[in-house]
Amino acid sequence: MSDPSPPSNTTSATITGSEADIVIANNGDAGSHDCIFCKIAKKEAPANIIYEDENVMAFLGHTLVIPKYHYRNLASTPPLAMSHLGSVLPRIARAVCEAVDAPDFNVMQNNGIRAGQVVFHLHFHIMPRHPTDAKKFQGFKRLKRERINGEEAGSLEERIKARL
Repeated sequence: MSDPSPPSNTTSATITGSEADIVIANNGDAGSHDCIFCKIAKKEAPANIIYEDENVMAFLGHTLVIPKYHYRNLASTPPLAMSHLGSVLPRIARAVCEAVDAPDFNVMQNNGIRAGQVVFHLHFHIMPRHPTDAKKFQGFKRLKRERINGEEAGSLEERIKARL
């Protein structure tokens, strides 16, 4: 697929709610601001990168899949960028699950403060699910994740890459 060029214009919309107004700038760019995911995409911040092509990157935390261009959320992402991201998401999810021997997984994506978005760069979470997890899915709650050390992360990164 060709590179989903970022929009050349910038538009703004104001969302009002019970909390303070939030101004959302709908501007896809190459990350010229202080966004941690843009820094990772430009390799200015460290990450265990498990997948990368010219438009998409996936890295460990739990696995996060991002467009390399900065789009604030799903609604501000152009169709071509979503098409490319969507075309690699299943492959990455399969590789992650195979690497950690998980038969099932969730894909989660939050849009806006009220939806739980913390980093305002579009991203998808791949969360493997094991037979020992809750038998019945009860919705997304703030997940408690155990942090893995650098050696374990490196090993997991290699296992996932081998399956891609």
